Amino acid sequence: MIKKHSVKAYNIAKCGALLLAVSLMPCIAYAATTTASVDYSGQINEKQQEIDALNKKIAELSNKRSQTADEAQEIALILEQLKADLQRANAQMAKTEVTIAGVKIKSQQASNKVDELQVQIDAKKDELDSLIRQLYEFEQVTLVQVFFDSQSLSDVFNQRDAYRTLQRRAVSVLTDMRAQQEELGRQQEELGRQADDLRQLQSLLDVQAQDLAQKKNTQKQFLQQKQQQQAQYETLIAEAQQAREEIKRQVFTLQNGSIKISLATANDMARFAGKVTGIRSALIMAVLKIESGVGTNLGSGSFPANMPLIKNQEAFLRITRALEIDPYKAPLSRSGAMGPAQIMPTTWEGMAPRIQQLMGKPLANPYELSDAFVATGIFLADKGAQDRAKEAEALQRYVGGIYWEGQSWYSEKVLAVAKEYENQGL
Repeated sequence: MIKKHSVKAYNIAKCGALLLAVSLMPCIAYAATTTASVDYSGQINEKQQEIDALNKKIAELSNKRSQTADEAQEIALILEQLKADLQRANAQMAKTEVTIAGVKIKSQQASNKVDELQVQIDAKKDELDSLIRQLYEFEQVTLVQVFFDSQSLSDVFNQRDAYRTLQRRAVSVLTDMRAQQEELGRQQEELGRQADDLRQLQSLLDVQAQDLAQKKNTQKQFLQQKQQQQAQYETLIAEAQQAREEIKRQVFTLQNGSIKISLATANDMARFAGKVTGIRSALIMAVLKIESGVGTNLGSGSFPANMPLIKNQEAFLRITRALEIDPYKAPLSRSGAMGPAQIMPTTWEGMAPRIQQLMGKPLANPYELSDAFVATGIFLADKGAQDRAKEAEALQRYVGGIYWEGQSWYSEKVLAVAKEYENQGL
């Protein structure tokens, strides 16, 4: 009976150890991020201080422009402001690049830590296997047999103590392995979030590069046409100029022209969204205009390649299953965001019940424009944008997430477009 039980225990324990080892092999961890040897916070703070200084300078130049009546001085101020704007765009890009570098370093350190943990776990697995074999061998010989073989009670007691020591050690090793497996699971989730951050930061960097190119072009055009009147340069943001042209044509386009509706229809959607969320309709329209307008990245992503975070993948599969659409054909941005409002799947799932309640519909759809309007309003409201003084920060949080500070390039674009809509009473 003892032999049968011991063989069974040996086989079960051995299989458990092997299964545990196999399950741990694909784990990737976000370990030791708090002890990173490379600290980028100082560099990030320096860039933010540079951005803040340039913001102050741009505000002062703008104030001087509004007060001067001399055309030559006006042109000089505009040129200086354009130069400062270009410097700020460069600083914002540099800050994002430093942030990306820091996240990459931490990710590499995490991978190194995982490798170390895996070696330790493999060693414990081998030790556990050895302990189980020894326990198995002990159980093949009864204490009575030990006594008759040696005719010594001390040998019997030593045998018993050795067996118990092995048991305690086996339990300790197995407990440690299970604890490490749980820790690796938690760290894997953190590393997934970090990979998601990297993709969003890279997407943000791409958009900033577009913004920088636009500013360079604006400066070039101004230098070529500097003798023209100041009014032609009051708005130096291409999206605002585009919005103004569309207002004249009474249309509202998104996704580089792939969605086009009447301005009245867009205004109705925005007014409804504003009414139920407390966000001004012009701001909601402007966010959707910018989010899909800058988006050469919109629709260029694919599932699951551009959605590294497991939670987002799972949420996306639930969303597409409910909508009865193919997740592998559903359009995504390179950061894994969905629809005109460019919202991540887990975020969409979290706000979907409110969208459904506010719109009186059974299922929210991130790809429907009316739903996107309400979702945008909810997102901005959650970030405090009901207060106009907090709109800029809310917009920066919309595009930058936890890396929102210094994303004034985005809030300025959106607010410039919102001003065009608001000027027309929208």
